[in-house]
Amino acid sequence: MQIRLTIFIVSFFAICCVKFLHATDPPLSLDYYKSSCPNAEAIVRKEMECAVLSDPRNAALILRLHFHDCFVQGCDGSVLLDDTITLQGEKKAPTNLNALKGFEIIDRIKNKLESECPITVSCADALTYAARDATVLVGGPYWDVPAGRKDSKTASFSLVESNLPGANDGLLSIIAKFMYQGLSVTDMVALSGAHTIGKARCTNYRARIYGDYESTATMTSITESNLNSLKSTCPAAGGGDNNEAAMDYVSPNLFDNSYYQLLLRGEGLLNSDQELYSSILGVETRKLVKKYAVDPVGFFEQFAKSMVKLGNITNPETYVDGEVRKNCRFFQFPPLCSFDAFFLHHRHGHRHPHGITSLSQPWSIITLNLNIRGKMHTEVVFEEDYISDLPQSIIETILTKLPIRDAVRTSVLSNKWRYKWATLTQLEFDDKCVPSTHDRALAEVYLINFVTRFLFLHDGPIHRFSLSTVYLQSSADVDQWLLFLSRKDVKELVLELGEGEWFRAPSCLFSCKKLVRLELVRCELDPPVSFKGFLNLKYLNLQQVLIAPDAVENLISCCPLLESLTLSYFDSLELTIRAPNLKYLILEGEFKDICLENTPMLVAISVAMYMTDDIAEHFGQSSSCNFDKFLGGVPSLERLIGHIYFTKYMSIGNALGSTKITYQRLKVIELYQVSFEDMKEIMVVLRLILSAPNLQELQISGSSNSSPATEATDLDFWEKECPGDCTFERLKIVKMTDMSGVPHEMGFIEFLLGNSPILEIMSITPSVYVTDGRLGMLIELLRLKRASAEAEIIFVQDQV
Repeated sequence: MQIRLTIFIVSFFAICCVKFLHATDPPLSLDYYKSSCPNAEAIVRKEMECAVLSDPRNAALILRLHFHDCFVQGCDGSVLLDDTITLQGEKKAPTNLNALKGFEIIDRIKNKLESECPITVSCADALTYAARDATVLVGGPYWDVPAGRKDSKTASFSLVESNLPGANDGLLSIIAKFMYQGLSVTDMVALSGAHTIGKARCTNYRARIYGDYESTATMTSITESNLNSLKSTCPAAGGGDNNEAAMDYVSPNLFDNSYYQLLLRGEGLLNSDQELYSSILGVETRKLVKKYAVDPVGFFEQFAKSMVKLGNITNPETYVDGEVRKNCRFFQFPPLCSFDAFFLHHRHGHRHPHGITSLSQPWSIITLNLNIRGKMHTEVVFEEDYISDLPQSIIETILTKLPIRDAVRTSVLSNKWRYKWATLTQLEFDDKCVPSTHDRALAEVYLINFVTRFLFLHDGPIHRFSLSTVYLQSSADVDQWLLFLSRKDVKELVLELGEGEWFRAPSCLFSCKKLVRLELVRCELDPPVSFKGFLNLKYLNLQQVLIAPDAVENLISCCPLLESLTLSYFDSLELTIRAPNLKYLILEGEFKDICLENTPMLVAISVAMYMTDDIAEHFGQSSSCNFDKFLGGVPSLERLIGHIYFTKYMSIGNALGSTKITYQRLKVIELYQVSFEDMKEIMVVLRLILSAPNLQELQISGSSNSSPATEATDLDFWEKECPGDCTFERLKIVKMTDMSGVPHEMGFIEFLLGNSPILEIMSITPSVYVTDGRLGMLIELLRLKRASAEAEIIFVQDQV
């Protein structure tokens, strides 16, 4: 019976209110200022950017102004009027007094508009544009704003109290006031979500916090702490009426859906807010609150639709005697002469009785001259708009070459450029996106706001998203961006966050099914059990990434198209790589074991291995042949770079005569920190170059620990063990650096010189620790026999 009574009451209210609704759609259009003031929206946006960057709370002030304007006489700018001798405005009505701020922001916007397009853009339109931009700039949704409103010549002090919902109103009263404006219950719940930003005065929430707050809220320690804070700011009696508190204490400066989550927990700051969820009459509103609490996208979509409906509440009288104010605080007086009327008439695109029409071209000039007899001569001079007329392909090329912050700024250049930046497919965000500041916390806020606003305004596909910054570490905002990108089918993703707390990649990262390139630096990666791989991934770069050994092996093997793999700063990892299409491999870290099991397409390898006591012990206990495990299945290899400890690792289990594969395509070998005092490492070098018949360039650096005074063993090795009939038919360039002049170094150089018939350059650079023996080393080099008459020995005295 109670539910039927509720339905009857609401239905009766709806029927009674129908006669007050605006029956006809307002004469608004999206291109209203296309000819008369094409940069109007860009001007408003630029001023709002400045206002919100200076203080994010300004966004809430402008939204509130717009709402209070539209609910009284429609969206006609009446809320902006100051009191005069003949007019009692709306600003000092009890509901508005001390509650409305931000008028000076609208003043600045209007001044800019007047400089660009005098007496053209109404204050009502300017405020509506500003409300949209305010929402976007704090992370909210974007919507197109129809324009063409006129400014009223009246205001209504009394309607403020009767039309605007009060902070302590019950649900039925709020519904009735929204329905009176032609807005539905869905509109009401969505528009109430604007309370996710901004603050409320103590006088509006005192009854709530000293009333049923504790009965509706789930009193956790956080909730209790927040309530105590509210009570300290807003005493039960004795003043503090204008003290303020955030209506969404979770994220007060970010437009999100946390407002509804607070309502679910019973923590709405205003009675009117909590009524949406807790009222026994709120069957429909409760469902919507639950929906928006878990569906931010659904909330954003409905909020945008409802804001358009709110902005379409117009005052029909303004289309009869409305005007465009020059100053939003005062009426515009009637024109003083016919010349002003003529000029205004033409500004709005009307035709003059004598056939003269207004200009609609951007960057054009109109010159008006009056002669003595009062006749008017009009001289029109057009200047071509080179910026707007650039081909689309040129505009896109320019935008892609600019830093992303500058690309956004191009929106002020021309009407055609206005949203071009919003269709960029290659997004590169870095620390240059924020103004220069020494305040790290402020820079972080700037960067988060910039990226969030950009993504919400972006239109179309995103092929590449790169974020490289020292300001962000682990951040919930990055999680939201990745969720957004996963729905945009992003193809290239690069994340390099600041040092400190490592970023834990959210599960939505693994929903980016179209990824072709993935680069992660300093993060934790934990693929879910259900993850089946990135089927399109070709480039994988993981640097300082915490991931389980079996997880990284599974990740690699589940990317069937993988062509390039980089693993840097991995610790104590035993790694088996199975990647049939892999071509380029870079490994760096404390690897215990590396096995290339299914990599027949590899053409380039670079390996750097760091030694610890545990790894050294592991090396000492190993009996398998690391050379075969690592290079036994790479017949297509063209370039090999082995950094520190590589030859040490490869020497385990290796024997000179155990070559099982010939590297026909291997042309370049670079080996660093080779110890020529360790015969096992020397045999690794020999095995490599003897297995590469087409080797063209060889670069080797010696170990800095070698000493020319050390006595060498096996001095007859080069005569007895090395094959006497081997020839390096293609070898042209040899570079030996950090040479200490130890016997086996000189023996190796002699071996190369005597078996390289087309050698052109043999460059020798002694170690910086060799000072006394350099002359002797040079003399010995000059005595060595050369198989190539063209071979030039270059002895580099000073290292650069």
